[in-house]
Amino acid sequence: MIAAFASEIICAVVAIILQAVVAPYLAIGFAVPNIALAFAVAFSAASRRTTICIMPFLVGLAYDLLGSGPVGAMALLSLLASIVAVNLVVRFENGTPFVPIAALCIVILGADLLYAVICVTCGWDVGLGEALLTRSLPSWAYDTVMAVILYPLCRFILRPKPDEMDLTSIG
Repeated sequence: MIAAFASEIICAVVAIILQAVVAPYLAIGFAVPNIALAFAVAFSAASRRTTICIMPFLVGLAYDLLGSGPVGAMALLSLLASIVAVNLVVRFENGTPFVPIAALCIVILGADLLYAVICVTCGWDVGLGEALLTRSLPSWAYDTVMAVILYPLCRFILRPKPDEMDLTSIG
């Protein structure tokens, strides 16, 4: 049973390690890339499974425990963003890469804006306008670029293996 989710588990652990080790050094001003959110949304959209729940929540919880925001906020937002992203991709898929990329952009923007609102509500020492303009929008740009890079990688990782393909005989 675990072998079926081995790629998902390995990718989630790598995303968490990158979030802890690499992301703080990529910060520009207050904008720190959220590799965990980008991975959770890209992996969910690439898998096209509408039942994916645990991995985005755990990756978001790891982000919360590594960061300085309220614990549980990014876990909830990662879960909601993943659910919305996979539903957008499944419902509006037309065979072009535009739909998944647009879904990733929209969903990550919503998650970053809501995270700023939650953090200001829970006691960040900045106003809502400053949090949205100096933290949320630059982080959205970072997160979107990372998700657009991660999406094809996740599609490659999740591609059907030759032994899993349904091959019909011709004769």
